[in-house]
Amino acid sequence: MLAALDLQLFQAFNGWAGRSYAFDRAVVSLTNMHLVKTAPLIAAFCWYWFNPDRRRGGPDETELRHNRHFLIFSSLAAAVLACGLSRLVQNVMWERPRPINDPTLGAIRPLGLSEDYLANYSSFPSDNAAMTFALATGLFLIARGPGIAAFLWALLVACLPRVFAGFHYPSDILGGAVLGVAVTLLVVRRAWLRRPYEWAIGLHDRRPGLFYAAGFIAAYQMTTFFGDLRELGEKTAIFLRATL
Repeated sequence: MLAALDLQLFQAFNGWAGRSYAFDRAVVSLTNMHLVKTAPLIAAFCWYWFNPDRRRGGPDETELRHNRHFLIFSSLAAAVLACGLSRLVQNVMWERPRPINDPTLGAIRPLGLSEDYLANYSSFPSDNAAMTFALATGLFLIARGPGIAAFLWALLVACLPRVFAGFHYPSDILGGAVLGVAVTLLVVRRAWLRRPYEWAIGLHDRRPGLFYAAGFIAAYQMTTFFGDLRELGEKTAIFLRATL
């Protein structure tokens, strides 16, 4: 029954594909447009890092700033962990073909999309959902209003276009979202990253230029879902297989 519902929901979204070349290309481009998909979420964390609380001058201002910075640090680290776990599950579980690459499904391929797109990647769970919902959870813990907006952004901008394009089933999105939310809540609530945070803040105090340079690189890689690192890993694996 759940599988049937999953398929029905997928067909409801994917059924709009194949009608307009311009619209299909716009939606497919959106699925890869990190400036729109993830950059606003990362930018929100940067905003709260430098503007942690409006209550200024009070006796607890330093502690409030410290707590907010730890929450931001933990949330971003949890998002990285959620994305990594999602990729791990994709690689070690049974392979679930992307809907557009499953010949038995009859999914509608968006106009202009190549036949072999994402052919070698498993569908479940969605690492896009894992990352963006983890980030949204962190923002929700910081501020409820922006957090709700972040959840809507993750769903409507980062995830649903991938169902329309046939890259994921709704259950892939749900699995990634649950993973992202659960990992973030677990990491933040258990305060497992207290020691790494203290080390990072020590680096910030000693060498702020180095701290923010490293932070920029980390934020860039998160925004692009570690695309450069993935490409480097894939090319390294190809090189090792060819030489060993």
